[in-house]
Amino acid sequence: MHYQLAATNYKLHESLSALDESQNIIFTLALALESKDAYLHGHSKRVTDYAVELGRFLNLSEIDQVNIYRAAILHDIGKIGVPDAILNKPSALVSEEWSIMKSHPERGEAICSKLNFAREILSIIRHHHERYDGKGYPDGLSGEDIPFIARLISIADTVDAITSSRPYRLAGTFEQVLEELQKSAGTQFDPVLVATFISLYNSKKLTNRAYVS
Repeated sequence: MHYQLAATNYKLHESLSALDESQNIIFTLALALESKDAYLHGHSKRVTDYAVELGRFLNLSEIDQVNIYRAAILHDIGKIGVPDAILNKPSALVSEEWSIMKSHPERGEAICSKLNFAREILSIIRHHHERYDGKGYPDGLSGEDIPFIARLISIADTVDAITSSRPYRLAGTFEQVLEELQKSAGTQFDPVLVATFISLYNSKKLTNRAYVS
């Protein structure tokens, strides 16, 4: 009995150590990306906050919420492989540059495929830019063929994109977020998740950058 207890405690300690290492890897990779572009600073953290809050509002399982957290932190990690001249370009990208930018989900999947803890989130990273109508990238998936968490992170990503300043425009408001989500429900976004986010907004009284209780 004593031996079994000791073995169980050892396995638990190993699991916790592995988790700590995984978290360190996540944040190191995310910080490395955000150091390439001042306008990306804090983006992964904000997308994670929105995505996790939406997952909690949906009462998703603990496993799903962990996967949301990890995938949201790492969703843009493939941009590490995008040249700074493209990543930081203040004007519209030309066709060739846009093709390189659009490769970041596949690059991200490839980078994270080397991490044991990331196996369950590879498809989320790859497909977070798919559209509900099938006109997204990289694989043109549509509807429920797009992983559920990827559809959720797509909404969180858009929320932060609209409410963040860029070289060519000022930050938008949450009213603009809601307008864009409603306009694109069923085309770019999962309409059920759009309705859920709006319900969350109304229940939590969202303001720019934060959820307010």
